[in-house]
Amino acid sequence: MKTAATSRFKILRQGGLFIAYSQSLDIATTGKSEADARARFQTVLDICTRDGVPKAEVCSKLLELGWTQKSKRWAPPEKK
Repeated sequence: MKTAATSRFKILRQGGLFIAYSQSLDIATTGKSEADARARFQTVLDICTRDGVPKAEVCSKLLELGWTQKSKRWAPPEKK
């Protein structure tokens, strides 16, 4: 399994799938490519901030982990 990590956000490759995973947020999703996994992860974040999870709590945790908000969407920390 290969890992391309950014600050507390990981893209794992397992077999033919890419897994976007944040242990701190306890969120994961998969895609056929790294870009697909990132896009799906973004969708999950959008849903979390819209439904069922207190927005202030999610936003606070994302900012703490180095995420930035751009045009009402969250962007993961830059790769190091």
